[in-house]
Amino acid sequence: MENFLVKYLFHKKSPPEGIRLHSKEMLQNFRFLLNAQNNCLDILAEMKQALNSDKPYSMSFIRSRSTAMLVNTYKMIRHLLQMTGGRHVDLEDAFTDIQHQLKSILEDNISTTSTTWIIAIENIDHGIADMVGDKMAVLGEVRNRCEILVPSGFAITSVAGRYFLSHNNLQDEINRQLQTLNPENLEELYRACSSIQQFIIRAPLPRELEEAILAAYDTLSRQTKPDVPLAVISSAIFDDRYLSSYDSQYHTELSVTREFLTQAYKEIIASKYTANAKMYRLKRGFWGENLTLGVGCLTMIEGGISGFIYSRNPWDINSSWTLLRYHNRQDGSKAAITGKTNKVLIDRHPPYEKISELKDITELTGKQTEELVQTAVRLEKHFGAPQHIEWIIDEKGRLVILQCRPLHAPSSSDDGAILSEPSTKEEEEPLCRGKVTASPGIATGPVYIVRSNIDLLQFPSGAVLVTPHPLPQWAPLLNNAAALVTETEDIAGDLATLAREYGLPALFGVKQACTKLKNKDLIRVDAGNCRIYSARQENITDDPVKPRNLMTRSPVQLNLKKILQHIAPLNLINPDSRNFKADSCKTLHDIICFCYEKSLLEMFNFGKKHHDVDLTAKKISNKTPDKWLLIDIKNGIRPGTDKKNKSISITDIVSLPMLAMWEGLHAFPRKGKKNYISKLRTVLRKKPLKKWNYFLISKEFCNTSIRRDSFFSMSEAVASERHKANYITFHISCLISDNHRKALHLHLLSDILQNFGFRTYKNENVLNARLTNEAPELIWEKLKVLGYLIMNTGLNELTLTGNSQVKSCRDQLLNDIDVILAKNSHPATNFHH
Repeated sequence: MENFLVKYLFHKKSPPEGIRLHSKEMLQNFRFLLNAQNNCLDILAEMKQALNSDKPYSMSFIRSRSTAMLVNTYKMIRHLLQMTGGRHVDLEDAFTDIQHQLKSILEDNISTTSTTWIIAIENIDHGIADMVGDKMAVLGEVRNRCEILVPSGFAITSVAGRYFLSHNNLQDEINRQLQTLNPENLEELYRACSSIQQFIIRAPLPRELEEAILAAYDTLSRQTKPDVPLAVISSAIFDDRYLSSYDSQYHTELSVTREFLTQAYKEIIASKYTANAKMYRLKRGFWGENLTLGVGCLTMIEGGISGFIYSRNPWDINSSWTLLRYHNRQDGSKAAITGKTNKVLIDRHPPYEKISELKDITELTGKQTEELVQTAVRLEKHFGAPQHIEWIIDEKGRLVILQCRPLHAPSSSDDGAILSEPSTKEEEEPLCRGKVTASPGIATGPVYIVRSNIDLLQFPSGAVLVTPHPLPQWAPLLNNAAALVTETEDIAGDLATLAREYGLPALFGVKQACTKLKNKDLIRVDAGNCRIYSARQENITDDPVKPRNLMTRSPVQLNLKKILQHIAPLNLINPDSRNFKADSCKTLHDIICFCYEKSLLEMFNFGKKHHDVDLTAKKISNKTPDKWLLIDIKNGIRPGTDKKNKSISITDIVSLPMLAMWEGLHAFPRKGKKNYISKLRTVLRKKPLKKWNYFLISKEFCNTSIRRDSFFSMSEAVASERHKANYITFHISCLISDNHRKALHLHLLSDILQNFGFRTYKNENVLNARLTNEAPELIWEKLKVLGYLIMNTGLNELTLTGNSQVKSCRDQLLNDIDVILAKNSHPATNFHH
């Protein structure tokens, strides 16, 4: 549109100089306002599509789009105020209120004013999770609210971490490296993350922070025993909330003495930038770069038996069984279970009946087993969800909780998948059999065996990841893998937990998998039935399991939802309403709609008000009951036409996009007119009003606004010989209150428009569609389709009540469209010959 208006502004002759300059300013402001509006609608559609897709996005995406929305909305306000001589100034107040609301969401939710660096575990609970991180907050909650034994220790807060980074000016360098990073390029990702970690580890701690950490250690040592060794663990904010699994992403240092405590602390802080952690945050929708880790410093626990207990059976979250896994351990030096373990299903209720798979390993006593189950049930009740709990029996025989987090259960009700053999019924002989379903599901893909980091960097998307052991460093591959197969069985390990979180089929305990399976072999992994079959490309008929949307309930997604609450809803949907005023705007979408409506009204009143025949709106004379006004901004009317005439014939129009739209609008008499009026009165409970509809045109440009009692639509198109400059945008707002009819109608419109190449976005009352970079002939064709759909919109949304009506209506609309397009005529043919 810009090219057409610019030519008009600088070359078209006007009436007296003052009016000519005023006309120029009016058109220039209107042009800029429309450009800003198109930008806003595109940004809004992009944000809504991100919210509803399963592709990852970051807070940087949300901030940049929110800022662009604010900038373009404010441009619309400023141009409207210039067009109206300062009227509607209340818009600035409405805009400022929304801007402040968005700013409060976009800013970090973590206190930046606190100066607390160290907090003892006896002073920690879930209320300060944003300072100490979720892992330490949960342990504090277990100790202080549930009164269950946990290791002694203290937390180094996220405030301390931010102070360390800012003291050394590290964040700017971190941001610089991350801004140019392509996270999908694993080699580039590992190289950048390694560089970031190294300059964090090499940076000196501020003297006062180092002294505070060592003083906390000395206090703990006096309270427990001299030179007490510590487990220094990460405690990330949002660690265990939102069904996240950060354990395998960040670093842990064990048996740390006072001498190496501050170095271990820096290594934990640096581990936020491991490739695993960076990739995980992106895929799971975590805020990322503005959040600093909390760090836990806990006394090491010596003991003989340790393990995990799930407060519910992971394969049947509604069952009455807990799952207990444990092994004999002579010290507290390992957080994960290795080697052979006891796996036992235990009833949650007395007398605690159990089913054991492996025996003759160091057994828990009946009293210890009972205490474990009771503790698991207590913690589940306290936190309101099934829990995955790590524990140890210390040297005094006491149960100590090391970690507690939400249980990540696969979406399967196969409660025997862990302990029982699957059915022997099968139609074909499997290539391999596994022992453990780590995550159920069926998937097909080529084999790719991973044994080293070199293999990791070369992993192809869509392959089945086959590896000897489920090591945490393979975590970045899970998002691109079709399935996971390992030779060992650790279903409680980090990779198994991530596979369940990702919804990725995972089969463990497949003996000699890396020998029996060869790279590029096409296989089908049936994880639920512990089978691997050969597959041929032509025989792949299974519908793939849709990957779980990892952004669901993530902090980034929740913030996008909050942001959109102040951007997307459209409350001002009826320009004729008394409430259609500046101080009624509650969202940016309201302001956008208000600015467009008032600017359009200003344009169509300008010529009459200032006696400018060039910009005076003209009534289109036609035989339909609809009322149409038109303004020609540049060569849209046939040369020689009397501009002083208050009306104009369609045969005097030479704007090709308008003629194409007009042909679609009037291709058929409106169907069921009497029925339409009757239903309209029933739904709206009032007599339908006759409303003006508007065209703003040039030879290659058309902006159309159409109003009905049941809807408002706006479209804009350019059809020129420059294909890249051509586009169609379409917006429709439903004004009826029947949500069911609205949803059916918008879905029908969206479906048909998508068939003709439009990208669509619909939300509640609104549908937006866009088409770009088409030849002019195709733009004319699509405008005919769009015009026809608009003219039949009112009837459709009032008569649709169910899927059968939708199908019937869709078939009729497509049949009519076929008739329209079969003519294959130049837009001017029907009117000028």
